[in-house]
Amino acid sequence: MATETLYQAEYGLSLDDADTLSEKALKLKALLVHTYGNSGEAFRAMNDDSQDSYLWTCSNLMDEIAELTTELNKTRVTAPVSKMATAA
Repeated sequence: MATETLYQAEYGLSLDDADTLSEKALKLKALLVHTYGNSGEAFRAMNDDSQDSYLWTCSNLMDEIAELTTELNKTRVTAPVSKMATAA
């Protein structure tokens, strides 16, 4: 593919994979910022079931991030050595 990036060529990391990982991390950060400090007051005012559901959502996002990161690391470890690295 002519538009293949360096990361795609060396690690199998597509822009979609990177975007997905970034999107999930930003969503998790946005959710977690409202659980502590001054922002956390509204969270702590929620009933127990709502807090559990909120944190369950955060946990699910973290699991998805970890799974995607693991898959990307596997791809990176098994990626072929680049032509530039073998020329050195």
